Amino acid sequence: MEYSVRRSETAEEAVVGVWTRNLDGRRDWWARFAWFYRENPSGQGCAFVLESNGAGTTEVVGGAGLGTRTFFHRGKPLKAMINADFAVDAAHRTLLPALRLQRAIREHARGVAHFAYGFPNDSAVGVFRRLGYREVGRMTRYVLLLRHETYLERFVPRALAHWGGWALDGLRRGPELARRARTPSTRRLEWLPEADDRFDRLWQEASPQYALLGDRSAAFLRWRYARRPGNRSEIAGLLDTSGELRAYAVVTEPEAGLARIEDFLASPEAELGHLLDRLVPELRARRLLRVEVPFLGTRRVGRVLEAHGLAPREAKCVVFDPGESPSPDARLYGDSENWYLTLADEDT
Repeated sequence: MEYSVRRSETAEEAVVGVWTRNLDGRRDWWARFAWFYRENPSGQGCAFVLESNGAGTTEVVGGAGLGTRTFFHRGKPLKAMINADFAVDAAHRTLLPALRLQRAIREHARGVAHFAYGFPNDSAVGVFRRLGYREVGRMTRYVLLLRHETYLERFVPRALAHWGGWALDGLRRGPELARRARTPSTRRLEWLPEADDRFDRLWQEASPQYALLGDRSAAFLRWRYARRPGNRSEIAGLLDTSGELRAYAVVTEPEAGLARIEDFLASPEAELGHLLDRLVPELRARRLLRVEVPFLGTRRVGRVLEAHGLAPREAKCVVFDPGESPSPDARLYGDSENWYLTLADEDT
């Protein structure tokens, strides 16, 4: 069996079919292509098609894409390409076709970007490593149980789970109330309809704190969340007395009972703690069961999350590959302490 790869500028029916069959059949992949690859304010992306050639026929059996992102290093913009939507039909899931597809993507990204990165699942990590991608680290899920009863029901009778959950919830609320009492009275939580120019000012203020921070402009956030097909999100903003934004969190509910903070930013980082002090009680009042905050980057942020009761859980791999363009020292990318990655930087 011979395989070839070609670049596609449009969402062809064949590659949309590959994505539908192998990734998520419920997703509108035509809308996804328009949003992710064409409407991105950082620049257009592209798709790559894997074809099987044999017995006089050509069949599309795989596909993957490259989306465009902008990161900043000490005020300098860096063009990044994110590896996305990697799928191969089951009958062709051997090493050779996967390598051929990803090698073509890597070569293209190296020629047009300062670096490429991705979030491969466990079955794909080996392909990326074989091609020379290096591991940044693992994006940790920080988790906080808001209501223990549902969790305890897995292990003990319902009546015991009810009273045990009530007791554990009370123990959790004690430290929360103590922290909230120390939160400045000049801060208030407000649910914001969309990202506005206050987000630009916060991003510009926070950016120097991190060696590699992706675009968090109002335009990017509106594209990333307000215009994303099929997903609903809310923005919780921490405001000061003048109405200026000190921190924000983008909250989604991907499944019943789960509040996922897909993106957040604060300046200084202590404001992230103040935001959580205000936000967590509101999420509990909605009768949500747990909060999840995926993050990879400086331990300073991890310490704030853990100090507010969020425990680190299993993580997913993040890989990178330096491009051929003039770029900061590649060692910059290899140290997770230099990064600030949330789900806003992923391809979902």
